[in-house]
Amino acid sequence: MIRHCPIAALFLAASMALLVAPTMAQPPTQGRDEPVTRFEQFMLTKGTVRVREYYEVGSLRGSLGSATFQVARAYTPGQRDYLLALQIHVTESGRLNRDRVGILDAEEVASLAAAIPQMTRMAETLRQGQDAQNTEVDFKGGSIQLTFFISKRGGAREGLAIKAGEIDSVTAFFEITDLGKIGDLLTQATAKIRELQQKR
Repeated sequence: MIRHCPIAALFLAASMALLVAPTMAQPPTQGRDEPVTRFEQFMLTKGTVRVREYYEVGSLRGSLGSATFQVARAYTPGQRDYLLALQIHVTESGRLNRDRVGILDAEEVASLAAAIPQMTRMAETLRQGQDAQNTEVDFKGGSIQLTFFISKRGGAREGLAIKAGEIDSVTAFFEITDLGKIGDLLTQATAKIRELQQKR
């Protein structure tokens, strides 16, 4: 039977070996994220009037933090074209409460939605037994990362995390069973995106 323990500590322990080498190899940064989505690039454009609209889809509360899902639309007044994106507002709770918004361009939302049932099936398979001490499975798109891990070290343990941002990122922690709830939120977000696209 799988035991649950403080998920944040588990992720740190399970991921440390994987994180150290990539971090050492990264080039110096300016201490802030570079825009990785078309939506963010548009919002950073200077010298023009921009309109932003937000449509809340729903939220998910976990053991250490929460995530609120929104569909965002941005455009320049008088222009027919606009950009749509999924925004996940991640709040990290612990000694300090921090929050950050992760963004995924609308055309990538379907890929994330399709990844949820695949990740769910993988979690079920891994629970039945695995050779590795720790296994991590993730989806990365835009400035959002969804990760789950299952570990045999010190007993069977597991956890799920949603991370927003790259530099100075914020992570909220959930149970793997919350993948189904995330899938439902993504279905609603996809429906809202289609609705807004039809109003063009």
